[in-house]
Amino acid sequence: MNNKGFSLIELIIVIAIMAILTSALAPQLMKYIERSKASTDINNAQSIKTNINTCLADESAHQDVITHGMDPASPGYIQFTIDGEAPSDYTLISAGGGFDTELRSTITTWPKTKAASNDKFYCRIYVNKTIGTIEKVEVQTTAFE
Repeated sequence: MNNKGFSLIELIIVIAIMAILTSALAPQLMKYIERSKASTDINNAQSIKTNINTCLADESAHQDVITHGMDPASPGYIQFTIDGEAPSDYTLISAGGGFDTELRSTITTWPKTKAASNDKFYCRIYVNKTIGTIEKVEVQTTAFE
């Protein structure tokens, strides 16, 4: 008798071993994918922050932010969200102003978040109300508290 192949038992054993290995590796692979998405979001947030600072280099955009940030009703910052299409949820900033115009001209190149829990970047520009300067720009993937 000539045995040219594997028996059914041998094939079942190999498939069972592969299933055990796959079940052991799958959770690690999922963790790796989530870490990769979080890392991508951090890098994208830094890119957006750089882009906002570039927008603020324009004099009319800079003045627009300072003017609105110095408003007595202002909480000391300008806040908005980025969802990959357009900025929204402005706090004390006018549509069509210098900053809005600069921001919308580059918004199409900005990425969406990769994390499944959120699809927006939250941005704040802090203004020193005492001396009328922009102190810092923050961009993150979770809402500000």
